[in-house]
Amino acid sequence: MKVKKSQWKIKRRRQKIKNFFLALGIILLIFLSYWLIFLSDFFQIKQINTLDDSSFLLEDINQYFKQRNAKFVPAFIYKIFPEYQKNYRNMLLFSEKDLALFLKHKYPEINEITLNLSSTNQTLQIKTTLRESEYIFCQQEGAECYFVDKNGVIFERAPSISGSLIKKIISQKAVKFQFGQVLFTKELWQKIEKFFLLTATEQSPFQIESIYIDPDNLSSLKIKTRQGWFLFFNLNDNFEYLLKVIQELKESRGSKGFSQIEYLDCRFLPKIYIK
Repeated sequence: MKVKKSQWKIKRRRQKIKNFFLALGIILLIFLSYWLIFLSDFFQIKQINTLDDSSFLLEDINQYFKQRNAKFVPAFIYKIFPEYQKNYRNMLLFSEKDLALFLKHKYPEINEITLNLSSTNQTLQIKTTLRESEYIFCQQEGAECYFVDKNGVIFERAPSISGSLIKKIISQKAVKFQFGQVLFTKELWQKIEKFFLLTATEQSPFQIESIYIDPDNLSSLKIKTRQGWFLFFNLNDNFEYLLKVIQELKESRGSKGFSQIEYLDCRFLPKIYIK
């Protein structure tokens, strides 16, 4: 009985030792895996290449990786291993969609951004296309103005003097907006672009100086012409037909008589109200 009891103690002791080294091995494996993934430079993006003058994004890209890396590497780790503080651009934490959204949210003037990650070379290549200002949108007459691209995306505050060639849109009351988002609707801006194109020809009876929008009533617009008079019309009316009617009216009144007009109200076609 004593021999069996002694053998059982030996087996138990051996099992404890085996379990100890197994647990130690698992802990070491976890530590090495953690070190390999988050601390070593094995999965690190070592170089960021910027194209088309996108270097202004570097600081923000580093900030993006630092924020994501902080979720997995607490600050005290770097106090213990300060030599690994530079290794925060982890390829495994990279998301093309998330990084693009992060940068476009901070820089609404970015229209498109392309991110190419090479895991073999451990490099990230960035290419951006900036928005081009097609319009100036003003919060009422004489108020602050902003640049808007051809799709109606408002993206940047405009200086007080922006040139006379840019197309000007004026809101009749202040509207709330966020940079990087479409102001009103994309369809509205497509029609506005058509209005400017049709009136830019020599055959047009007038040219547009600015367009006034009522945010509470987008079904009708007001145009201030470069000739000095105003035009009221419905957004969904046939604008080409409207130009033809105004041209006929201009010819019937003569250039001198037509130049004295204050406004044309074409919202109730076929009737036209003139002052």
